[in-house]
Amino acid sequence: MLAHVSGAAYFQAMSSTPSPRTWLIFAAASLGLLFLLLLPAADDGFNRTVVISQIVLWIGVTLICGLGLRFYFRAGR
Repeated sequence: MLAHVSGAAYFQAMSSTPSPRTWLIFAAASLGLLFLLLLPAADDGFNRTVVISQIVLWIGVTLICGLGLRFYFRAGR
């Protein structure tokens, strides 16, 4: 059914507010990233400096991607 709809019409039909499922997927991806970032820290015996730097990196990436996702949906208005 969507194959007959042009790209512009499909974009206009999309809601400008993200669904809760979108944020749930984002949160799951963010937690997956945290897990992957902490794997090297586990290999190093959870050195405090490595853990803190990986968490700071995770917070930065999550904030940038979350704000980008928010602005992406706001631009649809």
